Amino acid sequence: MGAPELIIADEGVVFSWQAYASITSFADPASLPGFSEEHIRKATVINENAKKVPGWLKKYGVKVVAGSDLYFYNTLDEVMKDVTIKEEFVTPVEALRMHTSTAGKVLAMSGPKNPYKEAKVGVVEEGAFADIIIFDGNPLAGLKVLEDYDRMKLVMKDGEIYKNTL
Repeated sequence: MGAPELIIADEGVVFSWQAYASITSFADPASLPGFSEEHIRKATVINENAKKVPGWLKKYGVKVVAGSDLYFYNTLDEVMKDVTIKEEFVTPVEALRMHTSTAGKVLAMSGPKNPYKEAKVGVVEEGAFADIIIFDGNPLAGLKVLEDYDRMKLVMKDGEIYKNTL
């Protein structure tokens, strides 16, 4: 076993990155209702340290998936923000992989509890389970394209096309 900061990488632990919630939720703790001076101090420390987490994960080669059970998404805006907020800390391709291919690989590791045993997830290929959204623009050049719904050209979920303006 390596140094303490390497243990999760050495052991193959998968990290569900929800630290970004502390980055967004505590971005301005003084503006949060009901926060005392002590709450503000603690939230500021949490916010500052949460911003270090992505760098550590990347530095030590930890497999990362997006944490999406922290909030209940009510709108497409909230779903897309979950992806785009990460661009401040990782590359666009890394953020997209957290939500797609890496998440699919982690689901496959769950053995008999894998809800998608019949087909692959996290890939776009014949026979795989895949929901697809196609935008007019390259998200690898910047994830903000995902927030421009006029550029959303195709939406497919569970094999059913909900939008197609290609």
